[in-house]
Amino acid sequence: MYKFLGANSAEFYEQVQPVWQWNSRYWEQVALLNFAKFTTADDPIVRVEAIEKAVQHARHAVFIEHHPFPLSTLGKVLMAYMLVPGVNMASIYSDAFERLKQALEREALWKRHAVHPYAFLFSGTISYMDHGGVLSAYQIDGLESFISVVNRRFPRDGEIQELTGTLMGRLRALRT
Repeated sequence: MYKFLGANSAEFYEQVQPVWQWNSRYWEQVALLNFAKFTTADDPIVRVEAIEKAVQHARHAVFIEHHPFPLSTLGKVLMAYMLVPGVNMASIYSDAFERLKQALEREALWKRHAVHPYAFLFSGTISYMDHGGVLSAYQIDGLESFISVVNRRFPRDGEIQELTGTLMGRLRALRT
């Protein structure tokens, strides 16, 4: 979005809100616009405000439509939000885990498998563990199940296989 609209992105989304606000994809895009601001801003206050807005808008998208796309967007945003100083990292990781799990389960029901929710889940989990996060047995079991799916569905995707290998190594270390 920013690529095409540049500095006018926020103004564009404000102007189209009255006609697009019914659509979950609109709120996903607004969430991703704020997420982009979070990732590029230098000012810590601006960064926190942007990620909080991204979470708010992503949650609203899920409220409108419980679909894999907004669930994946919310999971992605939460995985970044969990690292903001002063937030309850474990609670936010658990929420992100559940949202991405829901997205993946819905896609499986529809016989569709997108790589993005797996990548968000695996990279977010690695980041969570790197920052001292502790996984529950339930989360470990879920991750191992998703790793199996990725190995079957995306054996030639180098990026997801690299994430999968890193995560598998971390999970094996927990099991010993």
